[in-house]
Amino acid sequence: MEKAAVTAQGFRHRRLLKRSAVHLLLACFAMPLFAKTPNAEELKALVIKSENELCFTAQESIFTLEIPGLEASKLQASLQTLPDGIQFLSSRRDIYFDDARLESGTRLQLFFSFSKTGTITIPPLTVTIANRRYKIPFQTVTVYENLETLNPKLTVTLSDELQHQIDSKGILHVPAGSEVQFSVAVRFCVQLVKFSWQLPKNAIFRELTRNDIANGAFFGKSFSPETHELATFSWTPLTEGMCTLPDISITAVAYNGMKKNIALPQIAVSVEKNAALAASAKQSAPTTVREQTVLASADFQTAFEAATAPATGEDDESASREPFVVDCKLLSELRSAERNSFPFDKSRRLRAEYEAKAQLSAPKEARVRIAQLFYALFALSCVLIVLLALKKHVKRTAVTVALAVGLLVLSIHWTLKLAPEYAIFTGGKLMTIPEEQATSTHIEQAGERVRILETAGSWVYILTAESGGWVREGALYRIR
Repeated sequence: MEKAAVTAQGFRHRRLLKRSAVHLLLACFAMPLFAKTPNAEELKALVIKSENELCFTAQESIFTLEIPGLEASKLQASLQTLPDGIQFLSSRRDIYFDDARLESGTRLQLFFSFSKTGTITIPPLTVTIANRRYKIPFQTVTVYENLETLNPKLTVTLSDELQHQIDSKGILHVPAGSEVQFSVAVRFCVQLVKFSWQLPKNAIFRELTRNDIANGAFFGKSFSPETHELATFSWTPLTEGMCTLPDISITAVAYNGMKKNIALPQIAVSVEKNAALAASAKQSAPTTVREQTVLASADFQTAFEAATAPATGEDDESASREPFVVDCKLLSELRSAERNSFPFDKSRRLRAEYEAKAQLSAPKEARVRIAQLFYALFALSCVLIVLLALKKHVKRTAVTVALAVGLLVLSIHWTLKLAPEYAIFTGGKLMTIPEEQATSTHIEQAGERVRILETAGSWVYILTAESGGWVREGALYRIR
């Protein structure tokens, strides 16, 4: 018994020694983890880094501060007053371990949301360590518009010489007859579908170079801020006055999958008198040469051969006409008349002629009279079925029933075609939500035939050929 007691006591001593050795070993490894509090110089060198490679509006952005050697309980942090466009959401504090350096520290994560785009720097974070305050800066980030509402952008780049000719109001001043060279580029799109322009009046316009991507490129579904140059142009205005750069536009697929029509930003141009050109004109014989002949690129010369034909009085008259202004109210009345007309009525031809002048195209209106005609024939066939049934004409009754079913199907078909409500839009922005300050999804031209899907107070949700959005009721002329 005494020997067994001694053996048990020896086991207890060995067990206590093992536990002590393990605790000592853990303490030795734990000592470098929180070896010392960082000094002032080390704290001043810290930066709160963004964990997001790309930041977007209306999306959570995370910023992280790691302070090695500091216990989480010894850190106090406070934010300064944030400027407009930056919203603080929440924060999280924990301990991190660096296996490579065998050290630990405190990690502080701050969550923000941005409502404005651009290069943004959040005001420094004030941290208190050992009763001393330090200001730690945030990493500067570039915030882009949320991909759900981000539209492709068409940009124009002028030469350095022309940049110096832009005044404080953003107006470019050029002498009449002088050449203006500029390049056009696109960004923020998945795919380029179409690249086109309108030939300007009273000017010489030609394409100098064109990149392969201008012929319809796929840039990839992943977001990229990269700018892709499409082409360079030469534009020589010949008459004095105020104008803009030539009308250049693209059709591109946005990151939200929708096709967008994007126009070149309008740069106001003041074409001024050219003294050298005026002196040369005095010396030359007085002739009526049509100076607005346009030199297009080789791909488009064939399409515009008529523009280089000798000038006639009729051509000069058409060239001097003002751009056609669409009367949206008149167009809605024409379409309403077409909708309520009989087949072979002239109302459809009048509407088509007007839209051709306005360079608009839209589907024909479904006619109410045709649906009424099918319903009348269906009702007549039902009466005929009853009469034939009373006279016991079985075969004729069966044929009339089949005819009545066909008329009923046609009546229902035309009723469904007439069910959607349409209107003529006066043009402008389409909003994502029914609010004046909401983000615009698309800009539509005046005279577009749109479908009305929903009404909320004075706001109406419309669907166009390319997009959809909310507009004011006053911007629509309904087709009755």
